[in-house]
Amino acid sequence: MKSTFLLSAALLIVPGIVAGQQCEHAATYVTAFGTDTISIDHQTFLGDTVTGSLLGRGGPTQWSLIRYRALMERDGLVRSMSLSIWPAAADSIGAPIQVTELTFGPRTMVAVVRDARRGVQSQVDSVVPGTMPYMDNAPFFTAALVRRGLALRADPVDVPMLWLFTRGTREVMTIVRQGADSLMLRTPRMQLSAKVSDGRLLSSWRGDSVAITRVGCG
Repeated sequence: MKSTFLLSAALLIVPGIVAGQQCEHAATYVTAFGTDTISIDHQTFLGDTVTGSLLGRGGPTQWSLIRYRALMERDGLVRSMSLSIWPAAADSIGAPIQVTELTFGPRTMVAVVRDARRGVQSQVDSVVPGTMPYMDNAPFFTAALVRRGLALRADPVDVPMLWLFTRGTREVMTIVRQGADSLMLRTPRMQLSAKVSDGRLLSSWRGDSVAITRVGCG
């Protein structure tokens, strides 16, 4: 199945969200810039594991597919994560062009990248305890930051953050509660407002008109 076909299928199967609906086992998020959809992320939850498929837009008609699997701690930390990437219009049943394995220790993040053209590369980044991985326009990572912030219970709380695929760029995300179901997440380079429901991300938006919305529980 081509990843471009997966986009059409994803849009067709997304059910309407019902007010107050509890997404205990799965959730689908759409990221939009204004009226343009830039990613669709379908997640399933089983115990401490989150498995997902992210369709991301790289141009007007180009979409890539990332399938990921993350092992989470009870306190919201990401213990390890794998990401398999297929380029736009590639056959997602075939082998991915890149597989990245991430492992977080108390003070290090180890990344092993298997690339179809470049072979195997590895990188070790020094991190402070409690560091969370992050990618822009990928709902899983925003949802994981929200989960981590809620688990820590402090208000405000600073969460160290490592931008993936940026050669080790680090920032601190400050999370501030703004009522029972609202959060503000900010770093020196961006600010997000978020709504939560049943302890999970419901929606988020930022000043440049990028918005993430949970559109279904399946």
